[in-house]
Amino acid sequence: MFRSHHRDRILPQFEHSLFSGLLAMHWGNARFDRPALDFERFARGVALHDWHYGPLDNHPLGDYDHAEWQAIVERGVVMHYDDPITDAVAKRHLRRLIGTPETQDIQTLLDRLNERIAERRAQTPYSDADFEWADRITQFCDTVAFSLGFENLGWHKASVHARRDDDSETEIAYQITSEGTLRFEPWPFSLPKFGMPLTRYESSGYPDRLQPIVTFVRCIAAEEAGAAE
Repeated sequence: MFRSHHRDRILPQFEHSLFSGLLAMHWGNARFDRPALDFERFARGVALHDWHYGPLDNHPLGDYDHAEWQAIVERGVVMHYDDPITDAVAKRHLRRLIGTPETQDIQTLLDRLNERIAERRAQTPYSDADFEWADRITQFCDTVAFSLGFENLGWHKASVHARRDDDSETEIAYQITSEGTLRFEPWPFSLPKFGMPLTRYESSGYPDRLQPIVTFVRCIAAEEAGAAE
C-alpha cells in the first residue's frame, strides 16, 4: 500500500495496478510505438502486475522487513494467469523489481521465476526481445502510478524506447497535481485525454474499518493544460 506524502490517505496496490493498466491500455501514437505483443493481453499483464498483494493489502511500501518481502515475492512467483502473455508481462515486472538477490532464498525464488517466464514466453509467438522492449512500457506505467500512489506532487521524469527498431531513449516528463491531474510532455498515449475513478482510504482504521475516498484522476497533455490556464 502507498501512504500519501500529501495527506492522510492510503492507496492499495490493487488500485495502483489498475491505474498502471489504464496507462498501458492507452499507450501508443504516431510518435510512440505499441509493443509487438498482442496489445490487449499486454495491457492486462500491466494491470495485474501487483495483484499478488491482494485487494486491500496492509504492506506499507518501504516499511516492511525481509521476511515479509520474501513472502510477497513468493506469492508473485506462484500466482498464475492462464494467458501466457499476461503471465509473462506480470512476472517480468516482478523479476525487474527483485533486481540482484541479497539472499539465497530470494535467488531460489528468482530462479523459479526465470524458469516460469521462459516457459510462458515459449507458449507465445513472440521473442524475448519483444517482451523486454514491452517491459520498458510496463516500467514507465508502474513508475507513474507509483508516484501517484504516494502523491509525489510536482514534475518527474522517466524514459522509454519510443520506437521498436530504435534503442535510443525518449524522456517523458509528467506532473502530478493535488487535484488528481497528471500532465505529460511529450504525450505518449492514443487518446487526447482519459482518466478513471481511483479509490483511496483514510489511513485511520485501515484496513479493518474502511473509509473510502473516490476521486477521478485525469491524464492530459501538458500543452493542453497550459492552453486551459
